Amino acid sequence: MVTIDAKNISDFTASILPNYTDLVAFPPIKEIKINEWAEHDEADVDLSKPMLDKKIIEISFLLSNKEKYHDLVNYLKSTTYRNWYFSEINKEFKLRAVSFSSYKEFEKKAEIKIKLYDDFPLRNFVYTAPSWNLGTTEWLLDGIEFAKYGVYILQGSEEIHQVNEFKDILEVSNSLMQGVKTWGQPLTLKSRRGNLKCFIRAHISDFWNFYYRLLHDLTKEGIRSLTTEKKSYFFYYNNCKVTDFKKNNNLIRCSFDLELIFI
Repeated sequence: MVTIDAKNISDFTASILPNYTDLVAFPPIKEIKINEWAEHDEADVDLSKPMLDKKIIEISFLLSNKEKYHDLVNYLKSTTYRNWYFSEINKEFKLRAVSFSSYKEFEKKAEIKIKLYDDFPLRNFVYTAPSWNLGTTEWLLDGIEFAKYGVYILQGSEEIHQVNEFKDILEVSNSLMQGVKTWGQPLTLKSRRGNLKCFIRAHISDFWNFYYRLLHDLTKEGIRSLTTEKKSYFFYYNNCKVTDFKKNNNLIRCSFDLELIFI
C-alpha cells in the first residue's frame, strides 16, 4: 500500500511498480571545498560542516484507468510537499513532486513515472550508538566495526586498496625541442574515489535505525577513517547507490555501494 497524505493511491487506480532503490539510497553530500596541493599527497578538504544534499527519486506506477492520470497530476501539484507512506518498507517520506518523467498507454491502462525530491535527509531520525552484534569483522569506521551497524562488507571492496593516480607535474614544451622538459622532483598522489560494497540484512523494525545510523556517522564533522586488515585510510562520504533491495517476510536485504573520496 502507498498513501499520499493518507490518501490511498488506489483512489487514482494506481499501484506501485516495486523498485525501492531510489527511495532507500542515501542522499549525496553537498559539494566539499577541496585543495589539491601539488607539493604533497592527496588533498586538503573542508569538512567542518558537511551537509547532505537533496535526494532524487523516480517511482513507477501502473494506472488501471488512464483517465485518472490528470486527477493524480492535479492532486500532486496543489501543494509543494506531501507525505508519502510506503507500507512495504514501513517508511514515510516528505517528498516534493518535480515532474511526470514518463507516460505510456496500453489499452485503458497507463504506466507512469514520477520524479520527486527528498529535501529532508535523516528526517525524524533519532541517533543511538551502534551496538548490533554480527561477530567480529576486519572493516572499521572510525574504529567501530561495521558489524556494529549491522553491515557486512562484500567482495569487491578490496579495490579501495588500489594506488592513487599521481598528480600532474610541470612540463615545458615548445616547437623547437624534442619531447618535454620536467624537473626532477618527488611525485605526489591525487585524492581518489572508491566504492565500498555493503550489505544489510535486518528485520523491517530494525532496518532504518541500522541504515540511518551508518549515514549519520559517515557524515559527521571531520575526516573519517576506514581501517581494513591491510591499512587505514582517511576519507569522506560522497554518494550512495542501492544495487539490490528485497523484502521477504519482514526481512529486508539491501546491497549498496558507498562512494568514498580518499584523501
